[in-house]
Amino acid sequence: METAQRVFNEMMERNVVTWNSILHGYLKAGDLSKARDVFNEIPMKDVVSWNSMILGYAKAGDMRQANCLFEEMPERNSASWNAVICGYADRGNMEEARKLFNEMPRRSNVSWIAIIAGYSKCGNVGSARELFDSFREKDLLSWNAMIACYAQNNKPKEALQLFHEMRKPDVNTQPDEMTFSCVIFACSQLGDLEFGLWIKIYMSRIGVALHDHLATALIDLYAKCGCIDKAYEMFHGLKRKDRWLSMFFFSMATKHGLMPTTDHYGIMVDLLGRAGKLEEAYRLIKSIPMRPHAGVWGALLLACRVHCNVELGEIAAQHCVELEPDTSGYYSLLANIYERWEDAKRLRKVMEEKKVSKIPGCS
Repeated sequence: METAQRVFNEMMERNVVTWNSILHGYLKAGDLSKARDVFNEIPMKDVVSWNSMILGYAKAGDMRQANCLFEEMPERNSASWNAVICGYADRGNMEEARKLFNEMPRRSNVSWIAIIAGYSKCGNVGSARELFDSFREKDLLSWNAMIACYAQNNKPKEALQLFHEMRKPDVNTQPDEMTFSCVIFACSQLGDLEFGLWIKIYMSRIGVALHDHLATALIDLYAKCGCIDKAYEMFHGLKRKDRWLSMFFFSMATKHGLMPTTDHYGIMVDLLGRAGKLEEAYRLIKSIPMRPHAGVWGALLLACRVHCNVELGEIAAQHCVELEPDTSGYYSLLANIYERWEDAKRLRKVMEEKKVSKIPGCS
């Protein structure tokens, strides 16, 4: 951003597009303070300026500031409403999210899906279904959101039933990879190998490629149904062998009679974190079929402190605080990450001055 800021400062004339560009740059870099300074300096803010700043606060979890700016906006569009609605929904504050949704003059598909997904995250399947049924212009994304809601909240029968409804002639909505991923997961919960195999054939028939994430879902299905040979055959056909974790959990179930729990995932997150594989640990957390507890996010947060990763550290800390708001240790860990990051930046500056190679792992 230093180069971008220097070029921006040297510009003879600036318009709202250039102001929005520098604002977006600071938001993308995670520097909310500097972004707000830029936002305040924009002489003629347009709706993009307002939406960008609101979205930045919402993504950072600062819904108070996001809502304050939203209330101050002279003119709003659907993206303005969706930014705040999604922000509240992502953090489980469905009361505020639904209130805004009800007040919205014209709702977009994104608005409907955000509320359904929010209810799903909170485990309020009934409200999600009620909203889904009232949505007249259902598209593929809304069907997927509701099927995922059932699958993720241990209602596999309902997920498969909705999948069948989706395929009825009067609906005529073609499923995609996301649909099949949720359906295969539902089959795994039920141990329904027969329907899972039919899904695999159906995907091939309509031209849906068996990418690694779908193959991984099938490995999980085979594992839970005791089809060892099929699971290993599918695993060896994966393009990315870093999907080994599926086979690890598969081995737990078939060889040791243990079904993977959130704690097992937490152990793997801890091991990946200790090895410095923070992005892989984060991807693993996102793939957990059940809701991760604070211990899982705490393992990632601790690893971020060790490896000076501010961006993932903030994400992990946010989840930890949401799950256990009274635990002060999470705030201390995040503060320590910030301190170490500043130390690392100062050290890099000295090294650059002395033309010493950059330290790996602290960038």
